Amino acid sequence: LDAAMGEAMGAVDSTRVILGERLDLVEANAAEFAKRLGELLARVEGKGVPCGPAREAVAAEATELREVVDTLRREVHALSCELAEERRERRGGIEDLGRLMDEVSSAAAASLERAAQPRPLQLPSCSSSLASATPGEAAD
Repeated sequence: LDAAMGEAMGAVDSTRVILGERLDLVEANAAEFAKRLGELLARVEGKGVPCGPAREAVAAEATELREVVDTLRREVHALSCELAEERRERRGGIEDLGRLMDEVSSAAAASLERAAQPRPLQLPSCSSSLASATPGEAAD
């Protein structure tokens, strides 16, 4: 039981580390997105809607930012799915552990119950030659 519990907790811890690393990546992408979006908005607000090549550059950057947003959405979705899966696995592991503990408890209770019941002393039966022998012959 202790080994199973330790193994389950180890798996949960390693999953947390992996999810933490991925969350750090998503946060870094989000910070980069916020910075670039702020820069784009500052340019547009400062100059109005640009014309010609400047407009194309802003449109290209806006497209790039949309791709960053899509990437962030996919990462957040993937993290959410992994977290939900971890919770399901942990819940399943806890349920399995609970069933195992119930089985051990039931087996222990049944064993204690059997041990507590009085049992008649069973002696080996005598063979017919011993049953008809005299005490002196039986002793031999």
